[in-house]
Amino acid sequence: MQSDRSQIYSIQGLRGLAALAVVIAHSFEHGKLGGVPALFTGRFGVEVFFVISGFVITLASGKGWFDPRDFAIRRFMRVAPLYWLTTLLVGGLAIALPSIFKNTSFDLSYFISSILFIPDPIPGTDDWRPLFKLGWTLNYEVFFYAIVCAFFWCRTSLSRSICLISIMLLFVVISFGIEIRSGIASFYFNLNLMPFIAGVVICEALRQTTNLMARMADYTLILLLVAVASLYWALQFSHEEYRTFPGHIALTSAAVMVVLTALSIEHVFSRSVSMWSWLGNISYSLYLLHMFVVGAGWAVLRRVADRGHDSVITPFAIAGIVIASLIAATVSYRLFEKPLARLARRLASKPAHDPLDLVAAPKAI
Repeated sequence: MQSDRSQIYSIQGLRGLAALAVVIAHSFEHGKLGGVPALFTGRFGVEVFFVISGFVITLASGKGWFDPRDFAIRRFMRVAPLYWLTTLLVGGLAIALPSIFKNTSFDLSYFISSILFIPDPIPGTDDWRPLFKLGWTLNYEVFFYAIVCAFFWCRTSLSRSICLISIMLLFVVISFGIEIRSGIASFYFNLNLMPFIAGVVICEALRQTTNLMARMADYTLILLLVAVASLYWALQFSHEEYRTFPGHIALTSAAVMVVLTALSIEHVFSRSVSMWSWLGNISYSLYLLHMFVVGAGWAVLRRVADRGHDSVITPFAIAGIVIASLIAATVSYRLFEKPLARLARRLASKPAHDPLDLVAAPKAI
């Protein structure tokens, strides 16, 4: 990379595509049309988000020392407000219309934990997801931000990346001695940190190696073939097996190869800047808001269609849900996220390092 202000359109576009993959997966799953491919698409979208998050936040932290206050303000303003709004909406619906949920009910202490990004299981279960279930990915995002912020004092990006990789690898190693879903320690000491590590490694490799991205373009076909092979390998595991080391290695490897392939065709993404910038910009709103559209869309479909998800209009319904989700995300980004981003810039004392205002969403799924 020439500088930390580089325009990385492939990453911008890929995070949008990852969010779209989650939307499509949930549209099929909640229409009771889901199977292994649908489940994999959603979970794989999350894995790609995590790799991108490791990459982007490492890039956003700059080449040396950074102000932890500014960093925390920017991350907080980017992630918390919209998540809080969606959590409040779910909480209100759980109180007013509890019958529309399968296993969501309002509990005050659980609600507070959800708002504070503190991992807590759904009351009476070992399912460690917050009140707004998509927020489990944000709990990892915020945890990663905290680790990055703790190393603000590092004088070079390389030293910070080494610290980040070392501490997160330690957490992954410790996870082998902790039973899955056994407590809050099992949430943080978890294989889900692996894609963040991969993102840090990719970013630092591009930083430290002159013209590496341009040189990668010569190997796009090889990267693509390896990515396809990795995806095939990952598909051999069940959804539950992604929590095991072999399954998660396969999942992370596939996500890494997809990211590397995208970076190798940066020149292709740069030909359609407006589209990829738009899709990347709305990705966070798309991730958080789409479940409301999916739920409402299928509820309406089942009322107007004689045979519910077996109706011939189902493909058109799914397309409509996806389009409506994109519209809702675009409105949210322009009316909610952009004003908050401007406020964050006023509150922070220094210009942001974020290329294209990139901040990972999840990420999620």
